[in-house]
Amino acid sequence: MFIAAFATACGSSSEPKPRATQVAIRQQPGGANAGSRLSPQPVVEIHDAGGALVTSSQAVVTATLASGAGSLTGTTSVAAVNGVATFTDLAVVGPAGSYSLQFSSPGLTPATSTPVTVTAPSISIDSAALNDSTVAGSNAATRVITIRSTGTAPVTGVTVNQITYGTGEPTGWINATVTSTTTFRLTLTFATSALPEGTYHATITVSPTGTTGSSSTIPVTMTVLPRVDLTFGAATEKTRLMDVGATFTPTFAAAVDGQTRSKTDVRFVSRAPSVVSVDASGQLRVVGPGQTWVVAQLLYAGDSIFVNVPASATGPVLRADLSTWAFRSGDTITVRFTLDPRGTAVAGATVAIGYEVENNMFGLISAIVPDQSPAPVLGTSTSRGVYKVSVASANALQAPVVMLQLRLLARVSGQSGWLTFTALDIVAPDGTDVRPQTTSTRYPVVIR
Repeated sequence: MFIAAFATACGSSSEPKPRATQVAIRQQPGGANAGSRLSPQPVVEIHDAGGALVTSSQAVVTATLASGAGSLTGTTSVAAVNGVATFTDLAVVGPAGSYSLQFSSPGLTPATSTPVTVTAPSISIDSAALNDSTVAGSNAATRVITIRSTGTAPVTGVTVNQITYGTGEPTGWINATVTSTTTFRLTLTFATSALPEGTYHATITVSPTGTTGSSSTIPVTMTVLPRVDLTFGAATEKTRLMDVGATFTPTFAAAVDGQTRSKTDVRFVSRAPSVVSVDASGQLRVVGPGQTWVVAQLLYAGDSIFVNVPASATGPVLRADLSTWAFRSGDTITVRFTLDPRGTAVAGATVAIGYEVENNMFGLISAIVPDQSPAPVLGTSTSRGVYKVSVASANALQAPVVMLQLRLLARVSGQSGWLTFTALDIVAPDGTDVRPQTTSTRYPVVIR
């Protein structure tokens, strides 16, 4: 009797544990784009017959599609911890629509989720709108636009649905094609050569292949400009070395759609009027030392001359025989860099000569010192694209000395940079520093 009373007071060790009978959903899954993770992710519980959580359960719960024509991806089987199975990366791959998920475990009654809405895969376009222009009688340049999937699963294809044109405007001047590499590339080619001058509009609609309701649009504005031909400075007049007080009138020609235009139709501008001024006739007048561009502008077109002005009319000048700044890819550029004492006594000089090395703009063909007396000495390159050259004479230098001849290959179209010619050390026979009277120069190069 005592033993029975003790057992009743303390509880029986043989009391049965709760028995798992069913799967229940604590957190319903949410919708997402096809291929993207559902949000929120589902959380399910293991319950007994009375609907209580069975905290001792470690049952494996498997998620499957109960309805819908797609497939379920991610970690679809999860072991319960303290009776709770938490899913983290489930996604539905398939057409847009309504889906439901079933959660099951062996020997337990399964549970089915509320409907999940899956939307079509979405895409992002790296150009919200395209504004372009071309010259009358020519086709605009080809444009390439990158398209990416915004889901975790890649879009299988992108389709150009349609191209619509502005009301009452010409049609058929855009061709759009899609190619796929690691991303999708929308290539636009233009047949604008027959379009009259003016502004035209179109809208390109694209969408992931095989889906509806997820299209993206790209507005296109194309302006056809009049043909402008403008020359300000002949090919041998594009870079100039001029002393203070000098004047120069560059070669000039202008036409719009084949009709000659006069200088009164053109705007002439100096980027640094304190160095070089320019009047309404296009005449340059050197005002002070320095460097500047002088530009002629007609409608959207422009042409330029670059001017170096020495610090002194009698001081030494480091000059190059480059007469133009415009080159084409594949051209060979040969430049001689000369130290010209211009009457100043120079016993020795060290200079640095450099060319642009970024963006693979130039290829070096050769760097040589021509035979002459006194002969300059080509030192070790101080860095890639820079040469240090020295020359000395027991007597003062009497004539210009070619310090270096560079031969460069113009490589990449659309690049611009400089050739530089800088005085590091220039002394007179008595050791006086002549650098304050010396003019270092630089020369622009544009590869078209």
